[in-house]
Amino acid sequence: MKETIIRSALQLFSREGYTSTSMQSIAEECGISKASLYKYFDSKEELLIQVFEQSLTRMFQQAQEITVNDTLSNRERFVQKIILELEVNQEQRAFVNLIVRAMPIHQNQKVRDLMSRTKTALMNWHKRSLLEAYGEDIRPYVWDLVVVFQGTIREYIVLMMDDYKVLDKNKIAELLVSHCDSIVAGFNKEHTVLSTSLMNEYETFTLFDKQRTEEEIFMDIVDRISQKAETLSAGKKDEVQNAIEQLLYHLKSEDGQHLLIEAICLYIDARVSIKEEIERITQLLKNRHCKEGYST
Repeated sequence: MKETIIRSALQLFSREGYTSTSMQSIAEECGISKASLYKYFDSKEELLIQVFEQSLTRMFQQAQEITVNDTLSNRERFVQKIILELEVNQEQRAFVNLIVRAMPIHQNQKVRDLMSRTKTALMNWHKRSLLEAYGEDIRPYVWDLVVVFQGTIREYIVLMMDDYKVLDKNKIAELLVSHCDSIVAGFNKEHTVLSTSLMNEYETFTLFDKQRTEEEIFMDIVDRISQKAETLSAGKKDEVQNAIEQLLYHLKSEDGQHLLIEAICLYIDARVSIKEEIERITQLLKNRHCKEGYST
């Protein structure tokens, strides 16, 4: 139910605005009483913050799917993570602005704490991404590389979000990785500024760092497909939901038949667009097949 509340709140906040959305309207959207809603969230402010945190968590979860993709090289994984970050920032622009307008940072301690946690989580994530891409040799100066990388990607994000520039995310990602390649190749370790001890509070930060199982990833994808099915008329929605149940059953099965899963996906896609979800399912099944082949 908590997930349902968060999804409904996100839709209402985005559509009606934070001020115009009441806890009563969120409860009605979820089909529960206002009293029941308060059992999960103490206030509308807390709910807004958790909606934001969940969207950030989802980005990190999607990045984890890229990390475990054995068909990509370390460099290709890094490129895909950058593209993901650019896409999520562009998609979440209106929602981030909503938070800042609804609860100005300088007036609200909870929002200041949220932004601080977000900054720390992103820096820690970028550090891990760089280590995965370039290996342990960069660890002595990885935090300097993080700062350089973040400063560059932030400017592209600002151009896309605030100036509405239409930029090729693939080209941006390739350019950023190319710059990182050059820095790593020519870095003089004597010029290191940010030591591990100096960045200790970032080193020990673990929020959003949970490793997900394959089943959890599939559940997340199927959940997003179910959300899309909610937009269909009653008859079509029932048909698609039945197909989704079959899809989940075969995805969770260790001997899941790939052709059958593909057929179910195409059946659903003919009624509601799930092309992105199909791509991710296909990639996960490829990973599973590679692991099974390796184990034998």
